[in-house]
Amino acid sequence: MRVRGVLPLIMRVTKSLAGLLALSFVLSACAGPGEQTSGDSQSGQQSEAQSASQSGAQSGEDAFSGGPTVDRDTDVKLPEITFDDEGKPSMKPLKESAPKNITVKTLTKGDGAEVLPDDIVTVNYAGFLWDDGKEFDSSYGSDKPVSFSLNNLIQGWKWGLAGTHVGDTVEIAIPSEFGYGSQGSGDRIPPDSPLVFVVEVQGALTIDPAVLKEATPTEQALPSGLEIGGELGEQPTIEFAASSKPPKKRETLVLAEGTGTVVTDSDMVVVHSSGAPWGESAGTESTWGQDPEHLDASQLPELLGRRVGSRVVILIPSKKDEAPAAAFVIDILGSYPK
Repeated sequence: MRVRGVLPLIMRVTKSLAGLLALSFVLSACAGPGEQTSGDSQSGQQSEAQSASQSGAQSGEDAFSGGPTVDRDTDVKLPEITFDDEGKPSMKPLKESAPKNITVKTLTKGDGAEVLPDDIVTVNYAGFLWDDGKEFDSSYGSDKPVSFSLNNLIQGWKWGLAGTHVGDTVEIAIPSEFGYGSQGSGDRIPPDSPLVFVVEVQGALTIDPAVLKEATPTEQALPSGLEIGGELGEQPTIEFAASSKPPKKRETLVLAEGTGTVVTDSDMVVVHSSGAPWGESAGTESTWGQDPEHLDASQLPELLGRRVGSRVVILIPSKKDEAPAAAFVIDILGSYPK
């Protein structure tokens, strides 16, 4: 899964803050067939899928805004799915051609929350080639389910799962233009391959910046000459007085305590971050206005034990010949299991 955003200077020391927001953090622990990865075919094929998505949305009465037509629980024939004694699915291929639309069949109906197009989902899944039923990937047999942001998956996953419910087990047929397109994916998925996924939806997390507004401001004092402005739930400002002195050690300051779950080292954490080199307010970079970051909480210990909704300031001292001192503001939007 390629996650847009930064691991700011906190995680990757660089000689300049310029361009940090273009860095990508690859979550190798979450690699799966439904994801966009740097080694897959997404750069050219993704534009094709997005174009098809826009045209499909115009003709599909049941499409989410901006999404393609999705046929749900219709009479369209899909391959037969069976489960073994351990609950692992297998697929019997059909002679018929794959449907032209993303097509979803509910195998088991749940009664949980509806999955939205921008959610983070926790699932078990298996993927098969439509033509011969060959399994090319599966999370079944692992110790635990996996979690993905729908914004970082192929279009067939994003729009096929949007509209399902927690507790559902679904079969999703994905035309190649909403999967891996004309380039395929490595040795597993040939070019122009329609796909079938069986997905058990075990959880869904909706990221809502409104959770930040529920935080309680603390009485935490900031170092002399450093001012953090902006309302909770909005992009913060970072200002330095001419007299401000850069930190000599790494410090963590909690400006507002959230009301959500506590972040642990077994979580991925979803954040907006803003940062500036010390004394250079004009050099502030921020993920606000973009998709939030998905970070491995164990690699950012300053967030461990903090609650979702919190605003945390992290001060970084300079490193000789590597990077200037810097101030970062981290707003915690959510967390989910790795």
